[in-house]
Amino acid sequence: MSPRATLTVSPGVYRRHLVRPEVLPTLLARSAEVITDEQVDWEIQEGASPFLVSDIDYELYHPAQRPLGGVIDWQLSGCATAVLIALRLIALCEEAEMAGGRG
Repeated sequence: MSPRATLTVSPGVYRRHLVRPEVLPTLLARSAEVITDEQVDWEIQEGASPFLVSDIDYELYHPAQRPLGGVIDWQLSGCATAVLIALRLIALCEEAEMAGGRG
């Protein structure tokens, strides 16, 4: 059984994730594996924290993280931010495409 990593996101981002459930886990798995040399299964969760309000706010847990932080933590955070931006761009493109098809 592979170790597990989690990304907890705002309700709005979680709704986007449900539309494209393959995007976040796939991009996170590929980018984090490059950094950590470790394959993990990713779980995306909806969070209720008041700090999870924007498209790029998240809480991250990965088995490679260290209690006092470090380069890997910083790199994993960068990956998480990048994949959340990618999901947002995909959603915006799809919304624009749908709006263009209606007009």
